[in-house]
Amino acid sequence: MDPKEKWRKWLYEWKWSAPASGGISREKTQEIIPWLKEKHIITVSGIRRSGKTTILFQLMEHLRKQKTPQHNLCYINFDNPQISPLSLSDLDIFMETYDEIFERNKKKPLYLFFDEIQNIPNFEKWIKEKYEKNV
Repeated sequence: MDPKEKWRKWLYEWKWSAPASGGISREKTQEIIPWLKEKHIITVSGIRRSGKTTILFQLMEHLRKQKTPQHNLCYINFDNPQISPLSLSDLDIFMETYDEIFERNKKKPLYLFFDEIQNIPNFEKWIKEKYEKNV
């Protein structure tokens, strides 16, 4: 399957199954919220099953309540077998495809919530490049 087609299929499915908040309210979520107003890369790390994904969902829910357009919020779980395995070039194709499908408000920040991104070799370089280019 063409890489763009793979992302298109996945994104159309994702559009209708975007994660909802829930779970136990995390103290760390409240500590991170003020940083969302800044242009930062925020990393949530911890041991398995410690609530990192719940924090991501709660941050997304906070941004929704702040009227962040839905298409300016994107959550990807890189453990998802539908999109694995991935490389850095796949991330570029993902961004191109995302912008083709969704009419996000480019005057507002795009919040990317990457779960299990360590599954992509050298992901740090991709994130740094996008950050430096204001993508």
